[in-house]
Amino acid sequence: MAQASDTEILTAIADHRVLTVEQIAALPLHMSSPAAVNRRIRLLEPSGWIARGQVSLSGRRGRPKSILSITSAGVSRLKKDGVLREDVPADKVTADSLQASIHHELLLNSFRGELLRLQADTTELKATFFSAKSPFNLGERGTSLLADAVPTKPRGGDKRCFTPDGAFALTHEEAGRSLLFFVEIDMGTEPLVSQAPDTSDIAGKVTNYRTYLGTKGYKRHEKTFATSLNGFRVLFVTNTSKRRAQICKTVAGLPPSDFVWVTDQDRLFKHGPAGGIWHRGGRTDGASGSIMGNQHRASGK
Repeated sequence: MAQASDTEILTAIADHRVLTVEQIAALPLHMSSPAAVNRRIRLLEPSGWIARGQVSLSGRRGRPKSILSITSAGVSRLKKDGVLREDVPADKVTADSLQASIHHELLLNSFRGELLRLQADTTELKATFFSAKSPFNLGERGTSLLADAVPTKPRGGDKRCFTPDGAFALTHEEAGRSLLFFVEIDMGTEPLVSQAPDTSDIAGKVTNYRTYLGTKGYKRHEKTFATSLNGFRVLFVTNTSKRRAQICKTVAGLPPSDFVWVTDQDRLFKHGPAGGIWHRGGRTDGASGSIMGNQHRASGK
């Protein structure tokens, strides 16, 4: 099996913005262990294309993890190779602008890794993921392809802008059907409810998505994912079980909200995204559900 090229490795890191060594090992780059990743990265480091740091993962015990990102020199290399658009600024590729949200991005990338495992274990499914922070998912104006806006009133007028952390489509290729999911990673830093304008709060996000669903604004992503879409689900992944309970209570108090599903990172890592780990509509008084349906229901404890 051929090794991934330098450009393929740099492209994967740039697409995720920041990754732990373990997360890179889980990518389809033919480096199946952290040790193999470290050996390859040590060969690349003298070029100055990759920056290495350390971070203690949020809510996880153990030694600090090595994290890798692309440097400005790495950005130049990707542009030279024709992989990255010339007009993309370096700060949309390196991790320099993410210092306050490193843990957020790492949890998002862990979710992406879990989706890769789901796809590998379920051969009839194809998962196509777009990250809001990826330099490869930018529109002509340099904004994320996922960025959009919803009207604040039924007859138009002012609009509220919003950008999901990520979005993916699960496609059953034999059946030709796709499900759209928006991903919201929650680190407990945003208020549950706020009356202040231009404040990102959980209740406001739910309201935005409900409007997006009702106005069928999401239909524009049929072009993004090259498939027909009929509705969507919003997946909140929290960093703690306490925060999960708080968001569940907020979501349950904002009916109709069955399109919103909530879990936390421990449940995600233990059972995977297809496990019975999700509180639909924020309801906690019954069994947790699976985004794949009842046949994938499992304990979410």
